[in-house]
Amino acid sequence: MKLYSYYISSCSWRVRTVLNYKNIKYEYIAIDIRNEKIKHSDEYTKISKTNRVPILELPNGDKIGESMAICEYLEEKYPDNPLYPKNLEDKAKIRNFCEIINSGMQPLQNIFVAKRTPYPKEWCKYWNEFGFKILERELVAISGKYCFGNEITMADVFLHPQVNNGYRFGADMEQFPTVLKINDNLKLIKEFDLAKPENQPDYPKKL
Repeated sequence: MKLYSYYISSCSWRVRTVLNYKNIKYEYIAIDIRNEKIKHSDEYTKISKTNRVPILELPNGDKIGESMAICEYLEEKYPDNPLYPKNLEDKAKIRNFCEIINSGMQPLQNIFVAKRTPYPKEWCKYWNEFGFKILERELVAISGKYCFGNEITMADVFLHPQVNNGYRFGADMEQFPTVLKINDNLKLIKEFDLAKPENQPDYPKKL
């Protein structure tokens, strides 16, 4: 199994976390998506229809794009260490939480979107804070040690990288104490720690 990834991509970060959490071995292939020549090369275009990351290449050569699709494939293919409960209503609530991040926050602060606005930094800060206000209200009502009680779920997989995005783009994260409490708990989990940007082979090393 191969994962085409970029160290700071929060979408790739989600997939790395799931792969780690389910103890799935994979080969990491770094794609610098900020480099237009690499991203739009003929070679990578054959791999990714959207010229983005992440892409998961299966042993049979099939390729899956989009982090939500990849994470759900891995959840169904590898049921050990489940990230969704069996109860359909609870599963739907967790998917809803993930989609607030996946479709309502991350795409709006994506650098390729933000750089087309007059004030990209303010734009990214606004949409992160807007989304975290929603998540904070949700988490006050449902969280325990983690997003949904005291068991790790896909919601935690999506939350953790997005908190990093909030800090990256200057959001006032102190407004969201429940989010930060959960994030601090997630930092202690080995599989989550191994997935963070500084532990990836393409993370820029200081000389």
